Amino acid sequence: MPGAAWGRERRRGRGRRAGGGESEGRRSESVDHFYRLLNQADKRVMQLGARAFYFQGERWVEGGLKEAELASARKVAYLSDEYFALLSRNPGIGELLGVGSRVTFRWGGETIAVE
Repeated sequence: MPGAAWGRERRRGRGRRAGGGESEGRRSESVDHFYRLLNQADKRVMQLGARAFYFQGERWVEGGLKEAELASARKVAYLSDEYFALLSRNPGIGELLGVGSRVTFRWGGETIAVE
């Protein structure tokens, strides 16, 4: 009885329909590729409360900043005395500074670029 043998093989995971077929492998690769692309996209966009940050070049930049704001941004060296002073004087800014070691954002009417 060929049908009975196929049933036993299928239950053991060896039948054609138990996965491992050529089309199943291609589908799995497509799904894996989709999730890899999705993860890459997630790493380029970050939501922090109502703010969105975009990874541009080598830094995170808050969405909506104009070229003039970026050009006139106050530069603060990462982990410098000025960085820690900014952190201690401004409750709530720590979340923004936690975005990364290179980040540009608006705070209190000015644009700050941590480098």
